[in-house]
Amino acid sequence: LNRTPKAEEAILLASESRDVREYLAKRASKASYFDPISAEAEGELLARGDRLVDLSLAEYCLHPETAQALFERDQGDWAIRALVLSNRALGRASFSRGFPECLFGSKEALTDYLRTVTPDERATLFSNPSLDESFLESFLSLGEPWEAMDPEQRLWALDNLASNEKLGHDRSTADYDDGWDWYT
Repeated sequence: LNRTPKAEEAILLASESRDVREYLAKRASKASYFDPISAEAEGELLARGDRLVDLSLAEYCLHPETAQALFERDQGDWAIRALVLSNRALGRASFSRGFPECLFGSKEALTDYLRTVTPDERATLFSNPSLDESFLESFLSLGEPWEAMDPEQRLWALDNLASNEKLGHDRSTADYDDGWDWYT
């Protein structure tokens, strides 16, 4: 069926928790800038206060506002924070900022976060294959993200990146046999 975005939102908002989770997971697999579900609709789902919907939004939301609200809601809610940090679709649906900057709203806020990042959150963040290339370049070229972290956290972040599937993926092409074509 071809539904209008408002009809699609209405059906999603009226759906049971498990159906919402299934819909969000499918939607995230096809994430793009032109998503029919608005940030307001994600906000309405968040307002339900349903744990399964909250966990599903953390893992599959496409709007930075939703991810930020979940991430900042409860510092002690490890499951939500880990799912937000491992969200692979969030950066693909953001026009102006890649992941993780889109989660924090600015480079400065991201840098502030990295100063106090916990080991568990650092491991989750640096293992996410949707990390933006500009963030990776800045970190690996000893830029602001690198400087923000203490020396021990930097080493662990490098260890996490070593097993990150984004960096382990063969990117060789006819033009760039060294595999670093994404880096330029």
